[in-house]
Amino acid sequence: MRFDGHRGDVRGIVVGAGGLVARPIPKYSLDGKPLGFWQADEVIQTDLYTRGRAGSIANEQMTDTQPSTPGLPGTSAPGLEHLSALQEEYLQLLASETGLSYRRLIEQKSMFDALTDTTLTRSAIAQTDVRWIAGTLALLALLAVHLPSPSIRSRGRAITNVSH
Repeated sequence: MRFDGHRGDVRGIVVGAGGLVARPIPKYSLDGKPLGFWQADEVIQTDLYTRGRAGSIANEQMTDTQPSTPGLPGTSAPGLEHLSALQEEYLQLLASETGLSYRRLIEQKSMFDALTDTTLTRSAIAQTDVRWIAGTLALLALLAVHLPSPSIRSRGRAITNVSH
């Protein structure tokens, strides 16, 4: 895979989630009920990126013409597509080639720190619609006019009690 942009043009984070050991992938029904795990005979066991798929333009290749070798970053061993594992080395390579940072998702605090990192932010002036505030205040005022006040309700009870 080749990155055609300029390294560092965009700031961002590549996040790696999951374990380093290949694990079975859960399979669910359309209504979300667990059905077990995907098996090797239920998944296409080929690496599409090594097949030299054609692009949308004549003579355009979707990937490099060099076949990938199992063990290199971003490749998977044939016959293991029904398993899932974090390809951390590949994601780190991808992040470094594009000028992004890499973080492994381990706990919420580390992800929060990464997402609130000031090196990834920029200040910008943006128009903001605040008409909803005036609308909410008008609605509350309208409701307040039509609700009986607590003093009227208590006087009504007092009068009712006296008349009995």
